Amino acid sequence: MKWQNINIYREFDLKIYNINSTFYFHISKRLKKSFNTEETKL
Repeated sequence: MKWQNINIYREFDLKIYNINSTFYFHISKRLKKSFNTEETKL
């Protein structure tokens, strides 16, 4: 039973990690875009 729980948690962690990394990726892309527009304004 313990091992099963650990596996479930590990899977859950991986899902969370994937969601976070894709989210972060999109955010960073947006930030880069906004930085670029700011630079052109200057």
